[in-house]
Amino acid sequence: MAYSASERRAAERRQQYKIVREHMMKEDDGRLHAYGWSLPATVDDPNDSTSIPVPVFCRPLMDMEPSLKIWCASGVMLRGGRTKDGGYIIGDSVFYSGSNSPNDATPPPDKSVDRLDFELRVALREAREMEMLAWESSSLVWVCSSNQGRSHVAIVDSNNPNSVIEAFPVCSSHLLCVSSIPGVRESDYPPDDNDWKSFVRGGGFVKDLPADVNEPEEFGAVQWVELRKLESDEDPTPTYCGPDQKPSPTRSRDFSVCEVPIASTSDIQQGFNALSELVNDTMDLLSEPNEINGAVVVKDYLLLEKYKDSSIKGVADSKEGPGTLPPHIKDGLSKYNGVADSKEGPGTLPPHIKDGLSKYNGLSENMTALPTMWMGSQNEYIFIHSAVSEWRKCLRRIKMPDSVLCILHYKGRVFAALANGSIAVFHREESGGWSETGYHTITVGRATSSVRSLSVVAGRIWAAYRNCIIVIDPKDLTVHKVFAAHPRRDSQVRHMQWVGDGVWISIRLDSTLRLYHAHTYAHLQDVDIEPYVTKMLVRSLSVVAGRIWAAYRNCIIVIDPKDLTVHKVFAAHPRRDSQVRHMQWVGDGVWISIRLDSTLRLYHAHTYAHLQDVDIEPYVTKMLGTNKLDFSYMRTTALLVSCRRLWIGTGTGVIISVPLTESNGTRVETKVPVQGAGEEVRGPGGLIRVYSDLNSERVTPGSFIPYCDMARAQLSFHGHKDSVKFFLAVPGIESEVKKDEAQESRKMLIVSGGDGYIDFRMGEEEDNLNGPSALRPRDMSHLIVWEVDTSLSRS
Repeated sequence: MAYSASERRAAERRQQYKIVREHMMKEDDGRLHAYGWSLPATVDDPNDSTSIPVPVFCRPLMDMEPSLKIWCASGVMLRGGRTKDGGYIIGDSVFYSGSNSPNDATPPPDKSVDRLDFELRVALREAREMEMLAWESSSLVWVCSSNQGRSHVAIVDSNNPNSVIEAFPVCSSHLLCVSSIPGVRESDYPPDDNDWKSFVRGGGFVKDLPADVNEPEEFGAVQWVELRKLESDEDPTPTYCGPDQKPSPTRSRDFSVCEVPIASTSDIQQGFNALSELVNDTMDLLSEPNEINGAVVVKDYLLLEKYKDSSIKGVADSKEGPGTLPPHIKDGLSKYNGVADSKEGPGTLPPHIKDGLSKYNGLSENMTALPTMWMGSQNEYIFIHSAVSEWRKCLRRIKMPDSVLCILHYKGRVFAALANGSIAVFHREESGGWSETGYHTITVGRATSSVRSLSVVAGRIWAAYRNCIIVIDPKDLTVHKVFAAHPRRDSQVRHMQWVGDGVWISIRLDSTLRLYHAHTYAHLQDVDIEPYVTKMLVRSLSVVAGRIWAAYRNCIIVIDPKDLTVHKVFAAHPRRDSQVRHMQWVGDGVWISIRLDSTLRLYHAHTYAHLQDVDIEPYVTKMLGTNKLDFSYMRTTALLVSCRRLWIGTGTGVIISVPLTESNGTRVETKVPVQGAGEEVRGPGGLIRVYSDLNSERVTPGSFIPYCDMARAQLSFHGHKDSVKFFLAVPGIESEVKKDEAQESRKMLIVSGGDGYIDFRMGEEEDNLNGPSALRPRDMSHLIVWEVDTSLSRS
């Protein structure tokens, strides 16, 4: 019965893709088609269309393990660390404490003009650091996937994704999140080994809480959880848990993410690199032998628009075969030589990786002080692996009170969103490694509701809880502000992305993105993408303007990452059951998505004002037709802001890219003053917009508010057959920093992951299969890579 239902659904989807294809072929509204995108015919600002994302690659994650489904991924940041003599590793050099001038390190006295100037310079420097954060990442990507009862990690290079560098199993549960944590830096908050009690406090101090927040007397309470080491003769991995916790028992799960039986193989990496016959169509550009001019290549993948006219250009350029690291990765890892002598033998490290690893020679005594990868699982564990050597070896495993949904790093502290309505905060020791003594927890809701996402916004942590956003000071861990990002309490905030003075927010099961002001928290804009596609879902933790934004139900909680205080809590959606899922910060805004909602909401990163609502449903319906067979429900499942573009992934695999603007014609009514692009003044004596904090004397310089205009939206013909699982932005191989240039032309790679691949112009093709239950090659989990040209001014 299950087989017939599956076949019936597959037939319905093929029929649906035919309808979509016919709609696109007869579309005659003056839109342009270029590089696999549907573009508006006229654009007010010509600069908006100068950097169209160019599809460069598409491949299944693996074919020997077809039942594996992608869950999450993260780029690897090879930055930070400390030498034996106490020097800090910065770039390719080593610096020692005291090298900074006292004027830059010590703030002037309070209530002085010099203090105001100091705060503005610090805020501008931190904003610049956040802007450069994506460019500090390497092109290595850890992709986490799961099947019946086990999870795996595959390490790929985005510049050469036709081979997998390394693959290994992690645990017997789903990996829900993965995050790259840089090594220790001098700019991190100072260690607080002996001062952890100063953060412990009771709740009830946050005023003006939304009605959606239950038990206000416990809200914002900070507790210390002491860790104890579990002794085991069978498991060599150091395992820690709380004083009253015990390791989870072994569980046998009866879930299945795929109806295809698991392929039996003793070598997982072989399954990644040995791709099966994928398609026999006009894009089969590699029908020649697999060896071209001595270069070993894999022929079973799709070359997209960039290489259609150049045949095997770019693929045959690589002299490394499968399992080897390309030169640009070797350069990045060379500073870790001696540490990164991989015992697994992933192949010869490329030069750019080796150069990046060389500065870590002999530093293997304290591996957690170097770059690491943190993974959170459904069975309540955090797994810490080295990002520079022996990738498959787990350095530490921590048993948490509940499932780990999101992990975020800010200034030497790691924030983990838990399913029991709390946020765990990990600190570093004096040695630079992560403390083994314990961690703090911040209570933001009931144990029955989860903190779904975290984001750094304007120096504070925005936490999404239900439909609310809670603003927390990362330094003292106090709650600064709470506001509702959605009117429904059951609407969960899932994703948050900060850019400029705005934060884009997505809501679970909601196709509308919301833009909020990063400083005033005003609601600036709503963008509903449902008419543009018809099905979406959402999730996230985010750094916004120096604060942590955590999503809990429909609320966003803003946390100070230094003292762990909650600075603000606000509802991002009016319904309590509307969960905040994604948060993306850029400029002075944070874009937010809501569960089961096609509208994205923009909030101000500093004032927390609601600035804009954008409903994507009308746009998707217009582009793909009014067929309601499978596009009847819009859900935002992935959200990313990169290169001043808002990338939106939907539950049906449709991908939309919208260039952000600094003006808005559909602004939500608000008293927040907005500075247009033409009002910006630079140079000595120029005007700088600043935002003051009503709860403190903190001031923050303004940037720009990232409004979204769906008239500029671009729809990708390349998509996934099911929900888009993630977007990642990693620098391309040509993004080497040239210090003598004031403005650089760079390439950013955007990677999407999801189940299956579809070209909406062609529909679903009839593949020749060996049996009725065989898995079609294009139904397997796929990665799609785009290339975006951008310019970045160095200041």
